[in-house]
Amino acid sequence: MQGTIRFLLSAILIASTAAVMLCQTQPEITSPSPDAGTPHPLSWWTQDALRLDTDGMLHIGRGPGKVAASHYAFRSTVSTIGTLSGHKILQVVTSIYPRNEVIASGWSNVGNPDNQWKTLLVRSGDSEEYVELYRVQSSSGEYILPLKPAAIYGSGPDAILATNDPISGNGAGCTDGYWWFDEAGAHAIDFSPLLKAVNRAVPRNTVYTSNCWAMDPAKLELRALIQRADAQCHACGWIGEVRARYKIEHGAALPVSVHFTPQAGE
Repeated sequence: MQGTIRFLLSAILIASTAAVMLCQTQPEITSPSPDAGTPHPLSWWTQDALRLDTDGMLHIGRGPGKVAASHYAFRSTVSTIGTLSGHKILQVVTSIYPRNEVIASGWSNVGNPDNQWKTLLVRSGDSEEYVELYRVQSSSGEYILPLKPAAIYGSGPDAILATNDPISGNGAGCTDGYWWFDEAGAHAIDFSPLLKAVNRAVPRNTVYTSNCWAMDPAKLELRALIQRADAQCHACGWIGEVRARYKIEHGAALPVSVHFTPQAGE
């Protein structure tokens, strides 16, 4: 699976098209662990949360080296998402509850799971070891909790794995990922054919969100509001809506139909 794993910080493949995300601030997503591409037993991913805290989220206010597992209660839930092209896919969600030492420091509230981490793991070959495909680590209310479960959509060779974790606030942001699988492993879906068709259908000098809430892999649909590129705020300058249907073939999202509907009065 070397070279096929993708660690996503925001929308995928958008930079290669004229479609751009609406202005928003994305929180920092924890970097993959140093040896994330190395297969490990499932216990490696679940039994030592501090080992995966590569950005030091749990060190805030205490200084490096002063945080111990005893300062938090960790609760990991492992679920099987399914199997694609012979590759078993697991999801691990770890909820992190601060204990008295952290609460007393003023950095956390009593009983509040300030952090929730989600990891998607793919079994490596015929072994019972797994490599990391995706990880998002929510801290201090950056994301809408609980984090949303990943799912498999479709069937046969064109089935895909998708996940979408919305960010708190009104910016409509998220961290998401969409993959197809073959014998070699996971590959990011190529959305460029779909987005090129959408770009031809919408007026010039406009922008739209092409992932997050706009992308619905269950319906194989992209549906988004269209905004003037020179809008003075993120909630104004809307001129209509685009609705595009697509199909997945050989790892690419191919347009089936694209319709732009102008807003009344435009």
